[in-house]
Amino acid sequence: KYISMKYSSIAHFPQDIQDELNFLVSEVLKRIPQTEYIILYGSYARNKYVRRELRLEDHIPTYKISDYDILVLTSGANLKNVDNTLDNIEDYFFAGKDFNKNTPVQFIKDDIKRFNKYIEEVRYFYTEEIKKEGIILYTSGNFKLARPRKLIFLQIQEQAQDYFYETFLRANVFLKDAKSNFY
Repeated sequence: KYISMKYSSIAHFPQDIQDELNFLVSEVLKRIPQTEYIILYGSYARNKYVRRELRLEDHIPTYKISDYDILVLTSGANLKNVDNTLDNIEDYFFAGKDFNKNTPVQFIKDDIKRFNKYIEEVRYFYTEEIKKEGIILYTSGNFKLARPRKLIFLQIQEQAQDYFYETFLRANVFLKDAKSNFY
């Protein structure tokens, strides 16, 4: 089984973090039966998380707390419904907790086939942030994660053009919004 993840389990975390992650996995599996993978990525997966750090910003005390970045991969699920369900799980998880003390959760979702396509295409976020550094919290065993393939120059160029257009469109929306807010 090919897994190029840094850690293969969450056993290196303190017990309270393990308990919270296990709770989140349990809730996702209970509410989204089409779940194929649940992967922890980001600062917790890299073991560079901040539990609670006081900072002064313009002489105002603020707290820095890393969140749990969790990718939920499904097959055959309506991603809009999955998004709503993940929002509900996030609300349920954080109910009664303090933003200055407790770890928030940030879910993203995707379809397993599209995710594997992006891995094969060597899309940076998918290959570096998720595949290389992520921790698999759950797998159904129905799918394997794809391997990155070697791209020819034309494919690399096409991918760069796609990235440019996506970013350019978002930048234009941001600029338009900034202009309208300014006036």
